[in-house]
Amino acid sequence: MKEYKGFASLLDNIDRLPDVGWLFVDSTMDRASKDSVKSAVFYTAEDDAEEVFFENYKRVFVECPTMLDIKRVVDKRASTADLETYLEAVLYYLINDDFKEFNT
Repeated sequence: MKEYKGFASLLDNIDRLPDVGWLFVDSTMDRASKDSVKSAVFYTAEDDAEEVFFENYKRVFVECPTMLDIKRVVDKRASTADLETYLEAVLYYLINDDFKEFNT
């Protein structure tokens, strides 16, 4: 299991995310709340047993490849790419199942 404490830590380690699989969060975390996402602990499974455990006791946040894509879209389209911009892009994706457009 890999654990990332806070959204900033997740972004700092985004290149270490697995090519497949999910990011999980605690089951009580409010995915629509910017503050909750910012302070969440994110988990990735390193084997099938951990994946099953997380599926039963944690909450799916977003697929790892999708998180990488969200970051790439922000890096490409946003005029400034800070923590808040990435956070807004992730929240937008979670609500709309689409990538956020940016005015450049």
